[in-house]
Amino acid sequence: MADCTMNQDSGIEYAPQILIVDDDANILKMMEMICARAGMGCQLALTGAEALKLVNAVPDVFDVVLMDTMMPGMHGCEATARMRQIPGSEYLVIVICTVSASADELTRAIESGADDVLYKPFMPRELIERLDTWTQTSRMRRLWLTIPDQDRFDHFYTRAAADQDIRARVMAAEWLVTIAQTREERQQIRDLLQTWLNDLDEGMVQAAKRLLRQLE
Repeated sequence: MADCTMNQDSGIEYAPQILIVDDDANILKMMEMICARAGMGCQLALTGAEALKLVNAVPDVFDVVLMDTMMPGMHGCEATARMRQIPGSEYLVIVICTVSASADELTRAIESGADDVLYKPFMPRELIERLDTWTQTSRMRRLWLTIPDQDRFDHFYTRAAADQDIRARVMAAEWLVTIAQTREERQQIRDLLQTWLNDLDEGMVQAAKRLLRQLE
């Protein structure tokens, strides 16, 4: 089951909200069923135009948009580019769903403003795991924009060091690596990640190794 991905002190604790966009009604029903069983809320759209209307109406409701590519009237990448222009959509994690693994398709997805690509076909477990991660990213973006610039490092360091949710700790550390500006801040992050190398959770260990490499 999907967790509410933020702690109570963040002020944004609720089930993941997913917008699924696909012109195949059977695929929509299947993905809706997968999300519902995992405790995720979702809305469905058969076209890019319909998805844009939904996001225009409530831009801050959704965490993740799963956007098909080949749809009548508007390609998924075009819908993504237009969605990125909607005020309040900066929180959204938009994922292009495609059967094509070509470099051109990936480039087009990135240039449209998509955050990631989900290749079809996929297993239900893979979808739920990735939706959990994408939701975390969306919630972190929301949190980021509520914190004054001068307080962001301390806030995310505290979350990386002490949050009860391991996924939230890892994501906070990823943000720290991105925003660290001084030698002292980077060393502070290194010291924290060094302690993760002895953690019993293998995911924490692997995350620490990956982030330490980024700090080299």
